[in-house]
Amino acid sequence: MYPACKAVLFDAVGTLIYPQPSVAQAYHQAGCQFGSNLTVDIIADRFRKAFCKQEQADRLRYDEKANRDSESMINEQLSVPATNKYATNLERRPTSDVREQDRWRNIICEVFSDVEHPEDGLFTHLWNYFGDSRNWSLYDDVPATWQHLTASKIRLGIASNFDRRLLNICQDLYPLDQTREVFCSSEVGFPKPSPRFFQEITSQMNLHPSEILLVGDDRENDLTGALAAGWQGLHLNRTATGSEPHTITSLSRLLALLAPN
Repeated sequence: MYPACKAVLFDAVGTLIYPQPSVAQAYHQAGCQFGSNLTVDIIADRFRKAFCKQEQADRLRYDEKANRDSESMINEQLSVPATNKYATNLERRPTSDVREQDRWRNIICEVFSDVEHPEDGLFTHLWNYFGDSRNWSLYDDVPATWQHLTASKIRLGIASNFDRRLLNICQDLYPLDQTREVFCSSEVGFPKPSPRFFQEITSQMNLHPSEILLVGDDRENDLTGALAAGWQGLHLNRTATGSEPHTITSLSRLLALLAPN
C-alpha cells in the first residue's frame, strides 16, 4: 500500500516512547518534594487543561486580510495544495527552545498553584527529569519493527513536537540511537501540523513529499498535517477496535504495508 516510500518518520511520544511512570505520577512525586498537596487525579486534570491551553495559544488567529495572505503563501509552498480552510486551520505559531521552555513553565505553574514559585526549582526539576532517557520506555512493538525496517534499507527517522531534549533521549534508547534523522519542532522552527514543519523536513531530507510516510498517534498533527503537506500518513491508534482509514493498531502492521506489491 505504501511501497513507494523512501523514508518513514515516526512521532515520538505516544508512538515510539512513553513516560514511565506517567506524567501525572511524575508530577505528583516532584510536587511532593516542593511542598504540593495535590493528588495524582487533580494533577492529571490540571495538566490536561494547561496543556490544551498552550496548544490553543499556538493556533494562529487571522483577521480577514492576514487569512488571505496566509492561505496564498501556504498554497504556493505546498507541493500538493490544501484547501484554503484546511491549510489555515493547520498553521501554527513559530517555536524554539525558548518557546518550549516557556510552554512547560506555564503548564507547571498552572498545575502547581499551591507551590511557591514553581517556575524556579520545580520547573527545573521536571524539565531535567523528562530529558532523562531513564524516565522513558519504548512501546513493545517498536524494537522489532524498527529492526525489520532498517533491514529493508528504508530511511528511518523521528519527527516530533518535542524539543532538543529528545536528541539525548534517543541516543540512550536502542534502537532509536541508530538514526541521525531526528527532527524536533523547536529546531525546525514550527510545530506539527504546520505546513512549514513538513516543508522544512522535506527540504532537509532531499526527497519528494510523496516519498515520506509519517506515522503518529495524533490524528491532526501526524495524519492530517502529513497529508496536507503532500506526505503519506498513518494514524497509530493502539486502542482502536474498528477499522478507520489510514489507521493502524500496531507498528508491526507497517511491515506488510511497505512490502512491494
